[in-house]
Amino acid sequence: MEGHPPVVAISRSYPVETLRQYNLTQRREDKKKMLAQPVIVQSYFGNDAPVTVIPHRNSNSIRTSSPCNLVMRKLKWRMKNILTALRLCVEHQNWYGAITIALTLPDICGSIDAPGINNSKERAVAWFNQFVGQAYRDEVGGVECVFMTGGDYYALRCAYLHQGSFDVSGQNAREVVEKFIMHHSVAIRIHKVRNNGKLVIDISTFCEDIAKGVETWEAEVRLDPENRRRALIESLMPLHLPDVHHGNMVVATIGNLFE
Repeated sequence: MEGHPPVVAISRSYPVETLRQYNLTQRREDKKKMLAQPVIVQSYFGNDAPVTVIPHRNSNSIRTSSPCNLVMRKLKWRMKNILTALRLCVEHQNWYGAITIALTLPDICGSIDAPGINNSKERAVAWFNQFVGQAYRDEVGGVECVFMTGGDYYALRCAYLHQGSFDVSGQNAREVVEKFIMHHSVAIRIHKVRNNGKLVIDISTFCEDIAKGVETWEAEVRLDPENRRRALIESLMPLHLPDVHHGNMVVATIGNLFE
């Protein structure tokens, strides 16, 4: 191999973390050499030809000179990743991001249960009532008190996503709420407090209620003898994340963007 650039081998049967560098035993010296010469990447995905990789001199990233099929991170259960995104938004107090994800999830799950183009409201309302609604119904003095229904959820979803508003008084879907007051405080938790048609909702609690509802629903889907709903979950919002990391080296490929 003398006189040839070092070779990076990527195996299909192992995750990205097992990316191995052959003939790169001295990391510091080899890093300097890599900045001075191309690197050959061999992809063992069949008959793919080796691809020359050119390091960026001013960064730790690497770009390929021609497309190849290396490693695509296919997320089999993408719903888990969406829930992780929701909880990270709450953890980092990205409240608008958290509310947006939380309000879209019942609609997404409902569309998986009942696909169609003219039943968005019905399926989202039904899903919320079944998997989240119980958290917004309490018994007070032997009388059931409903703080929020599936119709109110859908009214909030439409007002927020399409108008940037928490006022649902003009939404046909609403039932018991006229305006939502989205609230969060570390010092005091105020949740499910209603007065004159206005409902105070703790954002973090609401998001977690939605997340738990999705997890309950997902457990049901996993036990479904038919594969239809599982297949739809696996097809949700695919992200193309081609970067392969190994230490300070990043290999990227765009060969299968349009597959």
